[in-house]
Parts: sequence; C-alpha cells; structure tokens
Amino acid sequence: MVLHIKRYVFLIMSVICLLGLGGCEMTNFKLSPPSTNEQSSLNCNEIPDPTPNTQHPSIMINNTMYYMTGRSVTIDANEEDYYGVITSVVASSEKPTKNGQANIAYEGAPYVEYQDGFALLMYDEWIYFEARVTDV
Repeated sequence: MVLHIKRYVFLIMSVICLLGLGGCEMTNFKLSPPSTNEQSSLNCNEIPDPTPNTQHPSIMINNTMYYMTGRSVTIDANEEDYYGVITSVVASSEKPTKNGQANIAYEGAPYVEYQDGFALLMYDEWIYFEARVTDV
C-alpha cells in the first residue's frame, strides 16, 4: 500500500515539474496566421496588452467631452426625453471630435441629461457620463 502511494506521489511531482518547465515558454504558438514561414513564441513575462492605445469610453455633446463613469443610474425616460442619440462611432483608440460621436460601438443609442452630465442607454441600462475639468 505504501509503495503505491509513493509511486503516485512521484508521478504527480514529475508531472508538476514537467509542466513547470514548459508551461511559460511556448514555441510555435501562433497568435494569428503568419504571412511567412516564421516562428513566434510567447513568454509569460511578455504578454501583449489586449487593447493597446485604447481611449477612455466617451461621447462628445455640445462641444464637451463626457467620459463614462461605469455607474448605472435609474432613469424613467421616454423617447421625447432623449437629448440625442449617438450619430457616429470612431475607433476605441480615438477620441470623438464631433457632437453625437462616441468611441464605443453604440451608434443610435439614446442619451438624456442627468445631473451635471448625461446618461447613455447601454446594455438595457442607463450609464452615467460626466465632463471632467481636464481632458484625459
């Protein structure tokens, strides 16, 4: 019985050691189809940022930039209460430059005035956007 336990522990420790040696350094790991016959490798210490150069989610209204707070607010609004809708969308790496333009993919989403900012209808709930004293 003791011999079986020792073999089992030895087997588990061997597997852990092998996984530890090869787990972080993956050779021939393809992130996307290569255009040439090149090798790529991924090192655990060099994982790329999944969203490089992304700007804070924002919308331009009345020549003022409003930034998403992530805070959900309760609003009972009808279509006649809408201040406007997102009329165009730019890439998330860009800042909106025109009124009604946003850098989040919600073209046509309505927004209403709320407190000192605006609330945008996203994911079936109103999300608060606020102006900031300094541009982010």
